[in-house]
Amino acid sequence: MANVAGTGKQPTFRHLTIRGAKMVTIEVGPEKHPFIAHKDLLCYHSPYFRAAFEGSFMEAQQGKITLDEVLPETFGCFLDWLYMGKIPYVPGNEVDYSTSSDAGATSDSDDNTPWKALYTFADRYNTPKLRTVIMDKVLAYVRIWNWVRDGPDELLDLYIFGDRFVIPELKRAIIDKWIFVYDHAPEYELIIRAYAELPESSGLRKLLVNLNIKHFEQRYEGELRKELPRLFLEDMYIGYATTRRGINIDPCDYHEHSDEADRKDASRNGKRWGERKRWMFIQE
Repeated sequence: MANVAGTGKQPTFRHLTIRGAKMVTIEVGPEKHPFIAHKDLLCYHSPYFRAAFEGSFMEAQQGKITLDEVLPETFGCFLDWLYMGKIPYVPGNEVDYSTSSDAGATSDSDDNTPWKALYTFADRYNTPKLRTVIMDKVLAYVRIWNWVRDGPDELLDLYIFGDRFVIPELKRAIIDKWIFVYDHAPEYELIIRAYAELPESSGLRKLLVNLNIKHFEQRYEGELRKELPRLFLEDMYIGYATTRRGINIDPCDYHEHSDEADRKDASRNGKRWGERKRWMFIQE
């Protein structure tokens, strides 16, 4: 069967379902929870997985790799996006990936939202489309804030994932969702972790700086304030100097576009996004 992973063409559903489609196994987390996925689909969306499964290493020959440091919940969300182009989420219906006798059961916790970990995954493994979809998902739930209250932490985890595994589209999705839902000053703990785990070129780092500038206020995080990264304070200083007349949070400013054509296409989508955002606030 023809392999489309290295052709730049997105695998179609028909291509993935015909006989002979190559499947690979990804063992995730300390307990090596196995996930099975189509190799071509993984390789199309992430250079990281393309290098792993298309190279000459043992992993490629065996069709199996291990991601010890990734949570099964995070990778499960990634696969949801990979196959459906969106991230379905039903509060109180999370999958339990533990190896206990209750494995496979669902959780009743509201605090297990997957956004942070999935966005981190998309950023770490370089999957930009997934980041964009994640952001769209969070934005869609702006009016039911109570169950996404822990979302920023989840989204950060997912963004770091997307960065590590070279998934730029996943990171874009997360940026969009973050702006729409979490348009307020980020917690210091979030800033500290983002600066520790993301590169200087990260769009999310830039967004956190500008959100802090836009919504700066005296806060009660005195001890954490002492731990704020020096680079963050420098970025804040420069940001204040260039945004004295106000700051406009535009998702495209934080997407890491591959070229000018990509940016123009995203800009057109951004205009539609802006219209949706204004409409939703009018509805409030």
